[in-house]
Amino acid sequence: MQSIMIVEDEEALSRVLAAYVRKAGFDCRICRDGNEAVESFDAAQPSLVLLDVLLPGRNGWEVLRHIRSKSACPVIMLTAMSDVGDRIAGLNEGADDYIPKPFEPDEVVARIHAVLRRPPRSLVSSEQVVFGSFRIDLKSRTVFLNGASLSVTPRDLALLMFLAEHPNQIFNREQLIEKVWGIDYDGSDRAVDLAIKRLRKQLLHWPPEEGEIRTLRGTGISSMRTSPIRRRTLLSRWTFRYVLTLFIGLLTIGLASILWIRQETVHDRKQSLREFSQVASQYVTDGKGSIAVPKDFYEWIDRTQRLYQLPGQFSLTVFDRGDAPVFIKKAPLIAAGSSTPNIDSKPVLTDRIQTARTGGHYVLIAPVMSNHSPIGSIVIAYSYSDLANVNQNYVLIVSLLLCAGLLGWTIIYFLSWNLRKPIVQLSEALNKMEAGDYKVTVPDRVKEKEIHELLVSFQTMAARLGTLEELRTELLAGVTHELKTPVASIHGLIRAVRDQVVTDREAEEFLDISLEQTRRLQNMVTDLLDFNSFASGAISVRQDSIDLGKLLSEIAYQWELLYQEEGVEVAVDIPERACMAVGDASRIQQIAVNLLNNSRQAFQGRGSIVIALSEHSEKFCEISIRDDGPGIPEAEQAHIFERYYRGESKKLSIGGLGLGLTYSRMLAIAMKGELNLKISSPKGTAFQLLLPKQL
Repeated sequence: MQSIMIVEDEEALSRVLAAYVRKAGFDCRICRDGNEAVESFDAAQPSLVLLDVLLPGRNGWEVLRHIRSKSACPVIMLTAMSDVGDRIAGLNEGADDYIPKPFEPDEVVARIHAVLRRPPRSLVSSEQVVFGSFRIDLKSRTVFLNGASLSVTPRDLALLMFLAEHPNQIFNREQLIEKVWGIDYDGSDRAVDLAIKRLRKQLLHWPPEEGEIRTLRGTGISSMRTSPIRRRTLLSRWTFRYVLTLFIGLLTIGLASILWIRQETVHDRKQSLREFSQVASQYVTDGKGSIAVPKDFYEWIDRTQRLYQLPGQFSLTVFDRGDAPVFIKKAPLIAAGSSTPNIDSKPVLTDRIQTARTGGHYVLIAPVMSNHSPIGSIVIAYSYSDLANVNQNYVLIVSLLLCAGLLGWTIIYFLSWNLRKPIVQLSEALNKMEAGDYKVTVPDRVKEKEIHELLVSFQTMAARLGTLEELRTELLAGVTHELKTPVASIHGLIRAVRDQVVTDREAEEFLDISLEQTRRLQNMVTDLLDFNSFASGAISVRQDSIDLGKLLSEIAYQWELLYQEEGVEVAVDIPERACMAVGDASRIQQIAVNLLNNSRQAFQGRGSIVIALSEHSEKFCEISIRDDGPGIPEAEQAHIFERYYRGESKKLSIGGLGLGLTYSRMLAIAMKGELNLKISSPKGTAFQLLLPKQL
């Protein structure tokens, strides 16, 4: 006769499974924890194993690995962990089938027959999913395309595996979220679009004739998208804006510089022209009180003009005391239509230099002096275009500005590039986190203080979020297990009675167990409702004046009566002086009873509890509840007030939702007090409840 080993810590459920298995003609053995399962398997070598995951001692995964290390015995997982990722993990570990709770006992028996009909499996199994050149290796959880491995996040792998298990089927976002992300997922359905987008990118070179992930409008994953906003990269945006700002700034500086240089040049050349006219007036006198123009006056003008750095050509006319000019030098016409001002008429004699602007010319009249009296005059007409000609300076300015602009653009380009690198890596890390992969790394060798602090903070946040995500998944799995297990037990027990798998006294016993499981489920649902009502603010607390000494004595007395047969000793340390506090007596009793129950559960036998009352400060009274139990492991102390959290030892030995301490702390805060873990060690644990004094 083939034997079936049932590894299930829930007594009611294991008895239901055993009844159906025996009725199907199998021999049956029940194990309550993982350690017993390992020993029984090594000793009995059963034909098939029905295995739960959350077990006292070794968990289901450890038992499965032990079985696979020694045997190819078929294993069917029976667990409340129904997420696709959990099912994939179970199959990858070597399970032959995976049945989530609650389940039909008849279906379990049918699956047992189906698994046993399969040919014996090899210990070295290479389970794969193959679609042409696309392959998923289930054992290594690796995706291959054309022989090359692809980098896929665990969540994307779960989605890809689900789609591969259901080819040629259409699923909408809600269905995919429920099957892959889980029913407890409270994020945006945009995660489905992003995951599909990433998978399509990874499978870009997958031949369409072999397979593809297709989106159907209105039926499956929607392919409708809003008009995308074209966003420029940080490098191009900053570079463009900087170059534009730099261009405007340099252009302004260049124009101002040109105007300033032009003004200074005109001023300097006017001064040089005055000096030139004075030297020329001395050159045309003969020293006897009359004007005598030398024969080399033209050559002298050219030499002296170069000496004074006067560009271009200008007209020069020398007048004596008569009306007619004695020397005329005309400037060449520069452009058609231009003309030299009329200076043929004799100017009025004066002993001072006179200047004037006539049309486009600068006219300077310098007196020719002899014995401190004017004997004639020199009239110079200089084109303003020649006077302000600074072409070489303009070229120099433009060259300098272009070099400055190019240098500035190069600097900002490389600065932006270096600044962009950690930001791009940060963005990639955020995309991984959005996909559910919290094991990200960002560069930490960054010289800029602000960016370094940002990256360090992000790394810390990612690690914290990863821890919280793991904790959330574990806690929800625990809560799901606690709720599904009674449901599965009740269903199986009643089904066994109805199908007459058990009869007479055993049937009555099954019904009694069903009622007990119903009460257990009812208590958990009540706890959930109370917790949610209080968390949403639907329940208020009173603010009464309370004598804590009397209240604690009464609580200790009533609680000790309930558990005096278990060997639990309760001592009360109340000061003689009354300690009056403000709060809700019933809520204080809830907190105290929850802490007392936790201490009792930690003993696992005899133990003592001390309830002490003292003054903590001028504003608070302190209630301390200490026990001499084994204490809380240091790794768990930071999480004990988390919702749905239960320690490893308590999770596997005591049922519950893990809301007690969370609810108690919320009650304490609502009464303007605090609830803290004061100390915990292998010698005992102490909780501290602070309540405001009555002033």
